[in-house]
Amino acid sequence: MLCGLVPAIHAVIGPLHPRLSGSGKGSAAGLRHAKLRSALVIAEIGLAIILVTGAGLMLRSFFTMTHQDLGYDPKTVLDIIMNFPANQYNSAAQRKSFFQELLRRSREVPGILYASPNGGQMSQISVTGGANQSEPWRTVIQVVGKDYFRIFNRHLLRGRTLSSEDIFAGRKVTVVNQAFARKFLPKSEPLGQKVDFALYDSYLAHPPSQKTASVPTAAKPPAHTWFEVVGIISDQKNPYFGPGSAPPRPEAVIPWTVAPEMVRALSVRTSGNADRYSAALVQQVWTIDPEIGTGDTSAGQTASEADLFSKYLYAEPEFEFVMLSTFAAVGLLLVMIGVYSVMAYNVSLQTHETGIRMALGAQRGDILRSVLRKGAILIACGVGIGVFGAWGATRLIRNQLWHVKPTDPWTIAGAILIVIFTGVLACLIPARRAMEVDPLAALRHE
Repeated sequence: MLCGLVPAIHAVIGPLHPRLSGSGKGSAAGLRHAKLRSALVIAEIGLAIILVTGAGLMLRSFFTMTHQDLGYDPKTVLDIIMNFPANQYNSAAQRKSFFQELLRRSREVPGILYASPNGGQMSQISVTGGANQSEPWRTVIQVVGKDYFRIFNRHLLRGRTLSSEDIFAGRKVTVVNQAFARKFLPKSEPLGQKVDFALYDSYLAHPPSQKTASVPTAAKPPAHTWFEVVGIISDQKNPYFGPGSAPPRPEAVIPWTVAPEMVRALSVRTSGNADRYSAALVQQVWTIDPEIGTGDTSAGQTASEADLFSKYLYAEPEFEFVMLSTFAAVGLLLVMIGVYSVMAYNVSLQTHETGIRMALGAQRGDILRSVLRKGAILIACGVGIGVFGAWGATRLIRNQLWHVKPTDPWTIAGAILIVIFTGVLACLIPARRAMEVDPLAALRHE
């Protein structure tokens, strides 16, 4: 409404005689306010450059994030998260019996290559022979089975991984990743060092079964339990802590049988797309106990590793990319409409002038170049302003970018090319219309 009021107010304000006398003078009167129209088009082009650059940066970030090397294919890994009924499966014996039966049944499902119980939390630690610590040390502690390393393709660097004997006997051994070894263990001989997990000490002192018992017993005082480091595995992005640019967190892996109550999920690796095996695995859970829920609800929903990344890690950058792309598309549309409107209007005002030029011998190519030259000036001014604006504006989304600089030259160059192509395309139709002007008809235009 405001934009419509501007020409309406201009039409009723000011002396009438100059407008009447100038109505047939060709382009002189019509271009009286060409500067305002051109300024609006230049502003549209500049804003479009900023929007397209932002969308391009988010696209590159999202593409890089979703195509990073995780060390394994998340599409072939499925996590079944258990929601146990209240006051059930709280004791170590019950939880151990359930997962042993679930492991046996899961391995009988065709297409399931490996299966492992899985659970994890953060824990403070103490290390024998470690460096002097100025602050509490913390690590991710994972309770898993022996196939965990094959499911997530964890490469062994030194020592050994968890064996069947470790799992069966519940031995106090641990396998740590490179980040753990670098930060907490002596470089000379990391294997054989002893690690105490405060979380496990608290688990022994306050078992989950006691917390839910009708007659709770007195809690035992925490006692230190030392786990021997028997192997070092490669670092890997943990889907539960995000695939950001931060360095991998220290991680320690222990047999799931030493703390069955800490296990909440079953991880499996499949021969194909993991989503196809979801229903079969959920059915195995319900065969053991139909009251156990899986996934986010009790409706039998499971989540592949790819789904977890999409749901928890990629959702926000994907939303930002879609929104910026939508605004950029609208901006490009406005650029095309604005450039086309100004050029078409100017061509219509210059009909008389064009006819005279063609009557004096101007060729169609000369008319085409003239129209495109005027459009190119508008586009160049808008691109110049847009590049300067994008250089500053894209710094506002620095925290949303991943492995891409806010001033990435390739992205800015791509945005410039897209906007220039859109602007030139918008100039072609008015330019072709100017080429089709009949000189005799143009001379009679007045």
